[in-house]
Amino acid sequence: MKLPTNTSNDPIFIGPEEAARRLRLTRSVVYRLLGEGQLPAFKMGRRWLISVEAVDAWARQRLREAGFEVPDAPRD
Repeated sequence: MKLPTNTSNDPIFIGPEEAARRLRLTRSVVYRLLGEGQLPAFKMGRRWLISVEAVDAWARQRLREAGFEVPDAPRD
């Protein structure tokens, strides 16, 4: 199944495997975060879909909580 893309041809939604790669986490950790509701996502059938924007926002928030200065997301 091909996922929808934005104007830059990047996917708008990704699966847990791609989220794990982007976040440098294991798949099992991403699935745990999804199950606990810590990483915003939704299910379409049996498949989890996570917005790329949500993954990036989640990572920025975790970095801020760890004391790093992180710029806000770039705006189009």
